[in-house]
Amino acid sequence: MEVTLLKNFNSIVENITKEKVDNFDVVIANNEKSDDGFVGKIHFVTLKSKKNNLKYDLVFKHAVVDKSNEASDFISTCFFNEVHFYQKIWPELRHFQALHPKVGTNKNIPKYFTSSLEEENKIVVLENLKLANYECHPANILLDFRTYENIFRVYGKFHAISFAFKQKNPEKFAEICRPLKYNWNFLNENETVLKEVVKLFEKLEMYLKEENDEILLKYRKSYLDNRVALFKDCIQYKGTSIILHGDCWSNNIMFKYNRAREIEEIKLIDFQMSSTGSPVLDLSYSLYSGAGKDTLNNLDKLLKIYHSTLSEELRLYDCDPQEIYSYETLMEEWKKLSRFGFILGTVIFSSKFTDVAQKVKVDEFVNTPSNEILTTFNEEKFKEVILDLVRHMHENNFL
Repeated sequence: MEVTLLKNFNSIVENITKEKVDNFDVVIANNEKSDDGFVGKIHFVTLKSKKNNLKYDLVFKHAVVDKSNEASDFISTCFFNEVHFYQKIWPELRHFQALHPKVGTNKNIPKYFTSSLEEENKIVVLENLKLANYECHPANILLDFRTYENIFRVYGKFHAISFAFKQKNPEKFAEICRPLKYNWNFLNENETVLKEVVKLFEKLEMYLKEENDEILLKYRKSYLDNRVALFKDCIQYKGTSIILHGDCWSNNIMFKYNRAREIEEIKLIDFQMSSTGSPVLDLSYSLYSGAGKDTLNNLDKLLKIYHSTLSEELRLYDCDPQEIYSYETLMEEWKKLSRFGFILGTVIFSSKFTDVAQKVKVDEFVNTPSNEILTTFNEEKFKEVILDLVRHMHENNFL
């Protein structure tokens, strides 16, 4: 029988298992109240074979796109990017990695099963990491320095594959990257999004006035008057360009812990905003959307950890780190591009300190012009974190 979860559910299952759905017991978690993502819904499905001990623990990410909705094209290109990453980009990078056995296999990307980009039935099916004991860091709790040590090492290894592949196969690199859609443009151009972001930066200006802070004048000139152009400069940067994770905040990084709550493994999830650009875009977005003052004060250590890991991996591909991406280049690009992470971090922190019940999907957001979606959050927590962040940017001359 056809399970009333998704269009073509049975054919999708049969494509994954190469068996009829009737050969499985189908268990759907949260079927009455599925988990929501910003651009769609998430269903957790377990298939248990009736013939043996075979079991599939799956995540179905899907969005039924309404063409009358202003966000429909954005949702479509988000799903396109994720499908393209899993179908084309990651297989190429994995094959390249296999040609260099000294490197070992990268285990930081979830297993992909299948997908659909049908007009009314966009779906990506992945392994269910929750049932493999992975979890997300609580959104409203800051990530500590040790957590970011692990995250920056993972990005060092992930970026190294792209750097090495590009150096040794430049034409193939351009071919697999060319179809990617640059989805950040939507968020930088949509009127409703821009209005809400303005409200956040106006709040930050108000906090700085209350604190009688010397940063205000420089901050006011740079961001309240010129934030769109600054963000655009970052996403259109013509320097270093590799394959990026994209949407790097903590909800898109899953952790597996041992009994002592030490991180054993990390998975990067959600490649809907994947694109090409400087690694600083991934790193600054991740750090400035989750770190507190103590961690920010150790930025130099984190960048050295990242670059050391990157360099070690590049040598295993027989590449020269100094030639490909020196520490000096990393620091130069951080000074130019870390504003990207600062701008997004301001938005993400407002979301992290918003009650779950008040959060909405992107199609609801952009079609509510008079809303205050991004400004109905815990201001006390937001103020403390965001003031630490803007002072960090100022003290390091990143503003």
